[in-house]
Amino acid sequence: MPENEDIIEKIDATPTKRLFVDILTRDISVKACILDLIDNAVDSYINHELEEKRQITINIFPEKFEILDTCGGIAKNLLRDEVFRFGVEELENNKPTLGVYGIGLKRASLKLGKHISLITDDGINYSEMELNVPQWLSIRGEDEWKIPFKEVSNSKLLQDDKPYTKISISDLYPPIAEKFILVSFLNELKEAIHITYTLFITKYIDFNFNGQLVPPYEILIRDDDQFKPAKIKDSFEDVSIEIICFIDKTKERRAKKEIGQRGWNIFCNNRLIMYEDTSITTGWTGEKSDLPKYHPIFNEFRGIVFMSSNNPSRLPLTTTKTGLDTDTK
Repeated sequence: MPENEDIIEKIDATPTKRLFVDILTRDISVKACILDLIDNAVDSYINHELEEKRQITINIFPEKFEILDTCGGIAKNLLRDEVFRFGVEELENNKPTLGVYGIGLKRASLKLGKHISLITDDGINYSEMELNVPQWLSIRGEDEWKIPFKEVSNSKLLQDDKPYTKISISDLYPPIAEKFILVSFLNELKEAIHITYTLFITKYIDFNFNGQLVPPYEILIRDDDQFKPAKIKDSFEDVSIEIICFIDKTKERRAKKEIGQRGWNIFCNNRLIMYEDTSITTGWTGEKSDLPKYHPIFNEFRGIVFMSSNNPSRLPLTTTKTGLDTDTK
């Protein structure tokens, strides 16, 4: 070998599971994690193109979290090849779903506890999966990223039963268990479901939270002889946009602020991302050449923006779906 010929070696840049999981779960709130799990159930309803009303049940205990949906179940091949895979091959889709990057279920589950159980029946196959997180993190070698099925068999549904998925997360991390006993957190989460999924609650899915049905968040548009709503429709690339501006339906000025009675409400694929927003994000800049800064004199103004796309990666969403990515191209 010539003395000046370089010797080429390969550097192993494979990420460790521990680093990957820690980064994935660090910057998302517990509330956003649970909403991610709900998003997966809603997406199942959309992907199965269901028409009749179905149900999502969320139960939170000091020692366990459970979510059960009757929104179609998960096919065996999807559970094996995609559901617990970190990320997706392509960001394109062909339905107006909520999930984009294929990380929501994994991130949420790994954030909450050490033991994850998933049971699903799509009417063709019944499947079970159990994941002991500390044990899985310790596996090395060729199969270190693999998660085994516990059982796969023919469907166990009875004639009148609906295909379902149930996720249970136990052995909760101490900060999660402490949060789950707080009435303030439970009320905050119920309110988030009430607001975020209002269009789904109204038309498609009943939400049961700790034994109580969650009502929709009503947005009433004033349309009478004095005031007519202004509407505009447009599109940008793969995104359809509809904007509605109107005056608060209540004719009498309120003595105090009430939820949902001012500002902008922004929906992405029917998920309410921002509600009653009066920030610079929705144009309240305060700049002389632009719109004014929000002031109580605008309390009667209300606006709705619907953005929808069969390619949800085109929507200007943050990965946690808790706000708009205003830098999206």
